[in-house]
Amino acid sequence: MHRQAPDRKLRVLVVDVDTLTRRFVDRVLREAGFETAVAEGEPEALAVAESFQPLDLVLTDLMMPGMNGDEIARRLRTIEPGLKVLYFTGYSD
Repeated sequence: MHRQAPDRKLRVLVVDVDTLTRRFVDRVLREAGFETAVAEGEPEALAVAESFQPLDLVLTDLMMPGMNGDEIARRLRTIEPGLKVLYFTGYSD
C-alpha cells in the first residue's frame, strides 16, 4: 500500500533535559524534513504541545528527573489521544 505524502511537514516534539542531546536530535530531524519543537521537561513540554498543533510525534527521553518520559506521554495524550511516542534513553538498564 502506498501512502500519500502529507500536505505539511510532520511535527515532532523533542523532550530531553540534556541540552546537547536535545539540540542534536532537533537538528537531525529538521535536516530530515520534520518541523520540530523542543522542551527541557514536563512543564515546558505540555506548554509547547498546546501551541504546536497538530502534533504528530513525541520523541522523549524515558528517564528524566522529576517526571519520566512515560508520564509526559500520558499527559500529552490527554491533549492528543492518538499521539505517537518514541522513547530513547542513555541508560543501558
